[in-house]
Amino acid sequence: MTDQKTSSDMVELNGEDVYPDWENLLQSHGAAQTEKKQSDLDISLEMLVDCKGLTYWQDIFNQMNFPGMDLMEVTRDTQYLNQPLAEHKLLLKKIPGFLQLLSEENVNDLRMAGIAESNIFAMGRGIMPINWTVHLKYPLDYGGKIDFDNMILIQIEPFHEEIHSFLNKQMLSKAGVARPKELYIPVPSGRVYIPMNTVFSGGGGKAAIQIHGNENGGR
Repeated sequence: MTDQKTSSDMVELNGEDVYPDWENLLQSHGAAQTEKKQSDLDISLEMLVDCKGLTYWQDIFNQMNFPGMDLMEVTRDTQYLNQPLAEHKLLLKKIPGFLQLLSEENVNDLRMAGIAESNIFAMGRGIMPINWTVHLKYPLDYGGKIDFDNMILIQIEPFHEEIHSFLNKQMLSKAGVARPKELYIPVPSGRVYIPMNTVFSGGGGKAAIQIHGNENGGR
């Protein structure tokens, strides 16, 4: 006779019996789906950006107010992980030290830029002068880092706002914000931005093109 299995002989398997790390598997799958959706969104937005070449953006650059800056081409870092809160906290942590460094090693540059002695003294204590900000020369998603080598003290009005106005022309579309594969960036030199002349003129720098990032990740 063939033995018949009764209900008491049958064992119900739960997820942990089949795959002990079931929870992590589900989390990984969910993260992968989220990453894929974000990637698809980036691609869709990128397709809506009117991708113009160097000649077009060089002409716009020359019409705007960038005395002494160079126009640089950078390539989007496809391995960049967007962590805005962590990046903002790190930048705020770095800025006082950068201001102190300028007050010790770049005093003449600060004076040439028109910053008063009292403000230079305050910078030694991490206090930002009015209408000045610390600008990252190269964006983080295009190979830039949050370190002193990528920082410059620059006037908010008109120069910092002008830089971001130029970038917005390339990154903003009717569909929202996109990250084009190539981005053209006005880049000031040094640690303190000192305009080349007091009569502000368009462009003024070199149209030197430098691939600063790469698609395989960073500089």
